[in-house]
Amino acid sequence: MKKNIRYSDFEQIGCTLDSIVASSSLAGKIKKYNLSKVWGQVVGKRFEQRSYPVALVNKILKVACENAGVTSELVMSKRLIMQKLIPISKSLGMNIEDVMFSHKIWENSPDNC
Repeated sequence: MKKNIRYSDFEQIGCTLDSIVASSSLAGKIKKYNLSKVWGQVVGKRFEQRSYPVALVNKILKVACENAGVTSELVMSKRLIMQKLIPISKSLGMNIEDVMFSHKIWENSPDNC
């Protein structure tokens, strides 16, 4: 017996999944995960393991830094970092207008997946 497949059902499932992702915090977590994967391109190899994005609040990206020295160096490179970060963040669907670096929010094992 041959089953008839209705392709309209697949479209409905896709729309349902899109609405679930958009309405939950899952969308934000996916964006954060994607940003963490390209973080090395933004800050370079030297700071890739010594800093990581924590949260995006009011268009300001909060970044945890390993220590005060790393925070200081990243603050001095902020303009260059923003030049790299803005196009990458837009491609990920994020609107980042500023970045804040802090060693006070550093955790040794971030939940970057």
